[in-house]
Amino acid sequence: MQNKRLHHGKNTGFTLIELLVVIAIITVLATYLMVNFLGFNCSARQAASKAAISAMSESLELFYADYGGYPKQAASNFSSSVLVEALKGDLTADPPKKQYYPFKRGETGQGGEWVNKLGFPYYYRNNNAENYSSKKPPPPDVRNISTFDIWSQDCKTPEGMTDPMQIAGKTIICNWE
Repeated sequence: MQNKRLHHGKNTGFTLIELLVVIAIITVLATYLMVNFLGFNCSARQAASKAAISAMSESLELFYADYGGYPKQAASNFSSSVLVEALKGDLTADPPKKQYYPFKRGETGQGGEWVNKLGFPYYYRNNNAENYSSKKPPPPDVRNISTFDIWSQDCKTPEGMTDPMQIAGKTIICNWE
């Protein structure tokens, strides 16, 4: 009699504990994969932004060769809208302005500034040697004396940071590395 009872009492399904363990393992694996994927996406955008800064630096050198100087800096806010205006060119102007950098759709923000793949603006500072002398040395945060600095936020910059000089100290997307 006891043997019959054991056969009838045996269930063929999964227990609740087994199902919860499988769900927990799948959740841990999915989280691990998402973290790695998001990190890769960030790295790819950083590389694209660094390549854009390199191309912009070359465009600025061509501008310098033609005009004997770099575009003037916008007041004290380091806006890159000055770069966009100086380098985009205008063939309808009289005389026509040469295009030094081919800005693509989505590379300029609503305020006319140059933006990276993450949507953050680039910042520009003209460090022309004429701006400094033995009486007025460059500030300590100037990276490329006698040329220019270009920098931007990336996906690792702390949120809420909006001061361009704080960003310059925390970013890895720049032309001085």
